Amino acid sequence: MNPIYKTFSTLKGFYVYDRGTNSIINLQKEEFDQLNKYDNETIIQFREKGYLEDNTIEKIWHSDMNYLEYYLRDSLEHLTIQLTQNCNLRCSYCPYTGGYDNRRHFNKATSIETIQKGIDYLFTHSQNTTQLSIGFYGGEPLLEIPLLKKAVAYIEEIKEGRNVYLTLTTNGTLLSDDNVEYLIKKDIHVLLSLDGAKEYHDANRVFPNGKGSFDVIMEKLRHLKQQYPAFFSKLMINSVISTNNDLSCTNDFFNANHVLEELNVNMNTINENNSKTIIQYDENFKIIDDFETCKSYLYMIGKISQRHVSKLYKLNEGKIYSTYKILKPYKMQKKESHPGGPCLPGVTRLFMDVNGYFYPCERISETSEIMRIGHINQGIDLKKAKYLLNVGSVTEEECKNCFAFNFCKACCACADGNTELSREKKLTYCDGIRYMALEDMKLITMLEEFNYKFTTSAYK
Repeated sequence: MNPIYKTFSTLKGFYVYDRGTNSIINLQKEEFDQLNKYDNETIIQFREKGYLEDNTIEKIWHSDMNYLEYYLRDSLEHLTIQLTQNCNLRCSYCPYTGGYDNRRHFNKATSIETIQKGIDYLFTHSQNTTQLSIGFYGGEPLLEIPLLKKAVAYIEEIKEGRNVYLTLTTNGTLLSDDNVEYLIKKDIHVLLSLDGAKEYHDANRVFPNGKGSFDVIMEKLRHLKQQYPAFFSKLMINSVISTNNDLSCTNDFFNANHVLEELNVNMNTINENNSKTIIQYDENFKIIDDFETCKSYLYMIGKISQRHVSKLYKLNEGKIYSTYKILKPYKMQKKESHPGGPCLPGVTRLFMDVNGYFYPCERISETSEIMRIGHINQGIDLKKAKYLLNVGSVTEEECKNCFAFNFCKACCACADGNTELSREKKLTYCDGIRYMALEDMKLITMLEEFNYKFTTSAYK
């Protein structure tokens, strides 16, 4: 017998996740104990109810492999344009600053001809897409405001009624009145980086002379709130919590600062991909993170009011709902399948660098030969895109027998071996993926035990 399942318990019950039906089943304590022993008689009893069938997967093969060519031809969704590789800051954890193997700061901007070709490529290959998005990225994109204006003017010239959502990622230091008024006029949505209180923000996000950028950014934000309240209210703050950042102080800062009180904050930890050093957070970080996470879930089940939930954790409800949506029961009978995780390379989040090269997204290495999937003059290399899409094949045996198959978040970036996908690198992520999958399943069942209704969630 070879069923793939995972048992777990909560404070109120015992459960088994059956990969074959993608279902969580409530157990009696005796059944739980027997399944932990892989007892054949107990497994047979569940098979009579339609559960715990043998694993059918014989080959890792993504279901979109046969359709990727058509998606790339007509269904592109997004293009991120790197306006420049230059930046007026030198953040310690930035991939361009030197702590990573993948990028460097260069005083190089994208030509308007290259940008226009990239935009043409997106519009030509998105005839089946109703809502397009284009993001402007750097370096610091506001260093190239004249180029940005030319790019937006070209989009307006050719869009012919197409819906195009524009975004810009900035460090905030160059948000002058002229720049802001332009962003407002063109309805460009802004993601701004701010890492918390002055002590922690300035420890990492500095100008080339070593001076921190916190005071400059906060003065910009105060001015925006006073002079451009509608624009200010739509800002999204991205906060990167580094290893030298006190999570408790950062949490207090975002919750108590009167300037930022109406803004949404998205919290991230430092990206480990291609880092030259091991990134580790201390035990105090985990304690605070667990406590604030717990409060967000207590709010979800009605035990505390929303005012007790940290701004850094208000997005938790949406995140756990996205995992809940994966748990749609079905009968796994295919001999060929692929773990969840990879987006469609070149379709979902296409990234174009200053030289016109295409990559699956902006989070990958620009020096990786295998991640370079095309160029504006030649289009996307279908063979490469398929190779990256089917990333699970490099760990085929492990994937075929993994209980977290449907919950896997490993994409090609997790297996970037520069010239080929690396089995060894991808395997380093597996323990963490399995751990998070199990934790999410425990959380979903505990929320339901306390009568939280995913079917009526605001994220439904």
